[in-house]
Amino acid sequence: MNKIIDKHIYLILYIFIAFVYIAGTFIPVIENDSAQHAVMAMRIAKQNDFINLLKGGNPYLDKPHMHFWLAAIAYKVFGYNQFAYRI
Repeated sequence: MNKIIDKHIYLILYIFIAFVYIAGTFIPVIENDSAQHAVMAMRIAKQNDFINLLKGGNPYLDKPHMHFWLAAIAYKVFGYNQFAYRI
């Protein structure tokens, strides 16, 4: 009986998490950092330069490259839009 209740609780939790994640994909990217990171990832995707991470022409060393690489790959797959950046 407890295993069935546990499975239902996990199912409800996963549904809730999926709902929150999906609802969050439709909120526009408006904060300064998010918008700047999206532009930097878009530059990577358009120039096919996955090595040099630049912000305003200067090297950007504040964050690991993986975040920008994943966003750039999503831009290449889904096009240049907010949905692709959030994926």
